Amino acid sequence: MAHSERAHARFSASSAYRWFACPGSARMVASAPARLPNPHAELGTLAHEVLEGALRAGIWQLPPDHMHAGRPVDPEMRAAVNTCLSYVQDLCDMDDDAVLLFEERFDLPTHVQPDETYGYNDILVWLPMYGQMHVIDYKNGAEIVDVEENKQLLYYGTGALSRFKDWDVRSAFLTIVQPRAFHPQGPIRSYEVSPERLRAFLHEVDDAVLACLDPDAPLVPGKKQCRWCDAFTICPAAEAAALNVAANEFADIRLVGADTMPDPKTLGLDRLAYIVQAAPFLKAWLDACESRAFGFAMMGHPIPGKKVVRKLSRRQYDGDPAEIAESLTLITDVTLDEVMPRKLLGITDMEALLVARAKEKAPRGKKKEAAEQAKHSLAFFTIKEPNDELTLVDLSDRRDAVNPIAKSLDGISLPELPMLPAHSTESA
Repeated sequence: MAHSERAHARFSASSAYRWFACPGSARMVASAPARLPNPHAELGTLAHEVLEGALRAGIWQLPPDHMHAGRPVDPEMRAAVNTCLSYVQDLCDMDDDAVLLFEERFDLPTHVQPDETYGYNDILVWLPMYGQMHVIDYKNGAEIVDVEENKQLLYYGTGALSRFKDWDVRSAFLTIVQPRAFHPQGPIRSYEVSPERLRAFLHEVDDAVLACLDPDAPLVPGKKQCRWCDAFTICPAAEAAALNVAANEFADIRLVGADTMPDPKTLGLDRLAYIVQAAPFLKAWLDACESRAFGFAMMGHPIPGKKVVRKLSRRQYDGDPAEIAESLTLITDVTLDEVMPRKLLGITDMEALLVARAKEKAPRGKKKEAAEQAKHSLAFFTIKEPNDELTLVDLSDRRDAVNPIAKSLDGISLPELPMLPAHSTESA
């Protein structure tokens, strides 16, 4: 069954981040219009299907000419999926008795709504030699997903622990594989939990589901829980929160206009900080509204003030690139390298190629070591230049803070300013 055709539980693992944080969302989603096509979701679904297809076929590295459903896999997606495949292969190589499961449905034995609490785990690896259960979730998006206390992974881990009672699980590793997102800890991040933590999570699910079933369950808008909520664009709490970002006196989107929005130059630091902090939520809400309007327009519904048109056409080559390049050298005064220059593979593709070759030659139990040696060999030919560009991020970011003013005044002695008494009435 294709991923997009699966039935989804009302309290599924993949939406746990939402209904845990916003109990009222369960009620809103149940009455929301049918979901419209979303290109980001469709791309993520395709990546998961490519990953599942490779695991079913026993392929640990997708070749450049790999096909899925009769179509070639995009190089970026291929590199991302290969990152996950390589990690899973390294885990399985640790134990001759390793158990590999993928796209497994796990039902939580909850006391509340047991028929509506299940989800499909991307990958599960059981290493009996070490008593380790590795719960892996592949994320194709570029928006950072935190692994610590990740509700979706805790959900899968709890479901697996409940089903495989004969496994002597001493520790569970919850892992996010997110190759297309930049994170200081890298594309693969793990969080170790005990079996006791997973059993305790089962009770937390019961409490959260009970809160959702309350007729007066509150709507709690926020960037994380609203991002992929099906009811995002019809939720009154989300609209109110989005309007409050720019100007808290607006109660209706129709009141927003160029002449009514506050001038940023008149805003104090506290208000600016609040707007910058909440801006991603506002952008997500606006993007969701625009996407939904486009979806309705594509189904033939007229959108007031808008129309659907064809995008501007751009020229493209007609024929095989190699044949075109060769023909151009015959009819013009150019060389082949000028019209079709050769270049090194990108570092990501190069690393994937070297690692795959190294693993092919290495014996069982030595594949991870061979892969690390291949990466070390490539590192000899690479360099990481420092980036002097500055950006504004949350205080939780792991990078050291930079004071651009202090840096620009380095080595310059400024005169000391006279200090006024604390209660002085003198004017500056």
